[in-house]
Amino acid sequence: ALPAALWPSRRVREIMFPASPAFCIPPDSSVMEAMERVIQGGWDRLVVMENEKIVGLITRSAIAHFLQLHKA
Repeated sequence: ALPAALWPSRRVREIMFPASPAFCIPPDSSVMEAMERVIQGGWDRLVVMENEKIVGLITRSAIAHFLQLHKA
């Protein structure tokens, strides 16, 4: 573990996930596709990309909440 005294000197680049198409999803994807992707990837969120620009984030909890509200 990193000593707390060193925390202020750490930068985001040292702990970020590198950009990858694997955790990006287009905004016109289905909610089920998004859920499958977060489950398969083991992620908590996906970056929503359109025309190579970030347009939002979708979280596992938001997807689960939507599915719970709209279950048949």
